[in-house]
Amino acid sequence: MPRNYLYDNTKFLMIFLVVFGHLLEPSAGQGGLVRALYLSIYSFHMPVFVLLCGLLTKPDPQGDPSAKIIQSLLVPFLAFTLLYELFNLLTTGRISHYSTGLQPYWLLWFLLSLFCWRVFAPFFMKLKYPLPIAFALALAAGYSDQIGYFLGLSRTLFFFPFFLIGQRMVVSGFDVAAWRQRLPRYLPVAVVAGNVLFFLLASDFSARWLFGSVSYATLGVETFGVFARLGVYALSLTTAGAVLLLIPQEQTWMSERGANSLHVYAWHGFVVKFLALFGVFAFAEKMPQALGVVLWFLVALGLTIALSGPATARFTQNRLLDPLTRRLLRGAGSSATG
Repeated sequence: MPRNYLYDNTKFLMIFLVVFGHLLEPSAGQGGLVRALYLSIYSFHMPVFVLLCGLLTKPDPQGDPSAKIIQSLLVPFLAFTLLYELFNLLTTGRISHYSTGLQPYWLLWFLLSLFCWRVFAPFFMKLKYPLPIAFALALAAGYSDQIGYFLGLSRTLFFFPFFLIGQRMVVSGFDVAAWRQRLPRYLPVAVVAGNVLFFLLASDFSARWLFGSVSYATLGVETFGVFARLGVYALSLTTAGAVLLLIPQEQTWMSERGANSLHVYAWHGFVVKFLALFGVFAFAEKMPQALGVVLWFLVALGLTIALSGPATARFTQNRLLDPLTRRLLRGAGSSATG
């Protein structure tokens, strides 16, 4: 079966936006263009990523072999949790609040959530109405103050519908190329532009609506929070669909590097933390906003290209993940991740 370069290109572009978003985050409080770009990116980059994970995970009525998903997801989660906690210990002298509060360390929530989605998706796909049930659980979770950041449960529930949508796309034979031909070419561009315009105008919109980590009460709309979350889902799904229609389907310079998205995801956080440690973000906040956006765009692109190269992939797999896998799992071999 020929390789679908749309998926590789999408993984590269979305992981670039993850890096770009994390670099913009310290300046997002300034408002204006930086805030609008930051919120716009966060409204669709993880939904696209999660949807793509569902799309690339073949529905299996028997479920994924436990050793396979432990090796590909829980081992990296454990390895990088230890590394980030070591970094935290060396720079602050203490273990982070993530581990003491039984939360995934910062960006590592995605690995733990992906593990959960891959475990539970086969069971949900046997149900008659998997998507309505997943949406109902995610909407109901917003009424609880007890879920939140603990083990990343709130985010796991919040993004689970996107994973199942990807699964349904496989089952239904959804073809992005066919939809690209049916829809007017200007429509995806208009949707993305409208998304950015919305966040330029919505000055009171809280980024926490896009994270899915806190309750409606925490966001100040306990009674009608379910409708606000539905609106967020509508915005994210519409923009995610538009973005997929804009990404090239042909092989590009991004395609090969997109296969190493996990390594970029896991390692770039250290760069972000070093930049914060040495006051680079504080210095950049003094720049004009447009110049700061261009600067972080170039830094994010260079960092994504560097960390998605084969050298990083080999080092991560051979020096970190494979040795840990052999110590934790019987009869485990190398398992490339990306």
